Amino acid sequence: MKKPAPLQFPKPSDRFAFERTFEVISPVFGGGVRLRGDGERHIKDLDPLTPIRGTAIRGQLRFWWRAIHGCTEPSIEAMRQREEEIFGGVTGSEPRRSPVVVQVLAAPTAPTNVEDVDVFKLDNGRPRPRDGMAEIAYGAFPLRPDENHRDPGVLHRIRGPITIRVTGPTTHEGPVTDAVDAWLVFGGLGGRTRRGFGAIAQRGGADPKQLLDRLQGSMRTTTLPGVPTLRGAHLEIANQRFLSADPVGGDRALAFGLGALQRLRQGVGVGRNPGEDRRQGRSRWPEAETIRELTGRSHPRHRERLVGVDAFPRAAFGLPIIFAFQDERTRREPEDTTLRPAEADRFASPLFLRPYRVAEGVFGALALVLETSIPALQLRGPGGPWTNLRGRVSREEARRITPLEGHQDPLAAFLRLYRQFRSSP
Repeated sequence: MKKPAPLQFPKPSDRFAFERTFEVISPVFGGGVRLRGDGERHIKDLDPLTPIRGTAIRGQLRFWWRAIHGCTEPSIEAMRQREEEIFGGVTGSEPRRSPVVVQVLAAPTAPTNVEDVDVFKLDNGRPRPRDGMAEIAYGAFPLRPDENHRDPGVLHRIRGPITIRVTGPTTHEGPVTDAVDAWLVFGGLGGRTRRGFGAIAQRGGADPKQLLDRLQGSMRTTTLPGVPTLRGAHLEIANQRFLSADPVGGDRALAFGLGALQRLRQGVGVGRNPGEDRRQGRSRWPEAETIRELTGRSHPRHRERLVGVDAFPRAAFGLPIIFAFQDERTRREPEDTTLRPAEADRFASPLFLRPYRVAEGVFGALALVLETSIPALQLRGPGGPWTNLRGRVSREEARRITPLEGHQDPLAAFLRLYRQFRSSP
C-alpha cells in the first residue's frame, strides 16, 4: 500500500505575522443580523458570546483593500480574482479558502465588558432621542421604536483592549498591512461604521492625514470606475478637541460629525426653513419638489416652488433614501417613495464620519470622502417607477440650492460646513 505524501507546511520565512491591539471608542451598532417574525425588519444584535470575530474583521479588510489596491486592477473581474486570492471566496461552486488568517487573541467578553446604550425613549407614544443623544440618535435612526412601540434594539459599548493576529503569505503582506492600517484609522466594527459607530483606535496609532498621504502616495494613478477609492479621497479634521474621562469616550466627537451632517441635510436655516404652527419648515433641498412634480401631487401651500430644480443631489450621501410626506389628513401630498440605484439595492455612502483618539482622554473628529461616482437613479412608489433622474446639478442650479452654497458636489459642500462647524459645549 502506497504511503500518502507527507503534508507540506510553508516555511516561517514564507509567511508574515503581526499583531495589533486596539479599543472600541464609540458605541457599536449591532454585530449580527436577524429578522423580525414578520420578515420585514432587520435588527442588529450583538453576539453575546463572541462580540468580536475574526470573520467580521476580515470583511472590513476586504473593503479597505479594494479602496487602496483592488480599485487599481485593470478590470472588475481582475479585482475579484485578486481579492479571492487574498481573502477567499467562491469561484463557481467551489469555495476558495483565504490564505490570510485573522485571529482574535484577546477580546472583551459579554456581559461583563459590554454595556447597552439606549438612545431613544417614548414620549406620549412617539419615539424621541434621550437627553444629550440627539445627534447620535440621528445616526442611529434604525433603532427607533416602530409604530407598535416595539423596540428594535440598542447600541452597545465594548470596553477593554482587543488584540488580533494577522498571518499570511509574504506575497500578500504589503496589501494586507495597508488594509489593516486603513481600517484601524478610518474603519470600525459592527454596522453603520461610515457614520462613526464602532470606531476603533490603536494606542499610538497613525495620524489620519499622514496615513492617507502615505497610502495615496503608493497607489497607481488609474482606478476602476464605480469602485470607491482612497486615491482621490478628501480628509477634513475638526478643529475642536473633545475631552473625556472615559478611555473609550469618543461619543462627543461622534456627535460632532453627525451633528454637522444633520445641520446640512435638515438643520433650520441651512437644510430647511424655520417652521410654523408646530410644522417643520420647507426643505431647501430640491428632492421634495421634484417628487411633487413627478407624482403630480402637492399640498396647496407647497405649490409655489421654493428651489425650482428637478434633481436628487442628496443621492451623493448614499442610497436608498425614503421620502415620507407628512399629510395624513388630506392625503394631497405624495405617498412614500424610495430613491435607489437603478440596477442595485443600495449605494454605500462615500462619506465616513468618525471619532479618533488624539491622546489619552482626548478625541478628535474626522470626515473622509472617498472618490466614487453616483449610479443611475430610480424613484419607486405608487405611480412609478421613475427613471432618468439626475443626481448632479449645474453650477447655476447649485446657486439656487442654498445648502450647497454654489458647490455642485454636495459632499464638497458638507466638507466646507464641517470646517466651519462648532458643536455645543
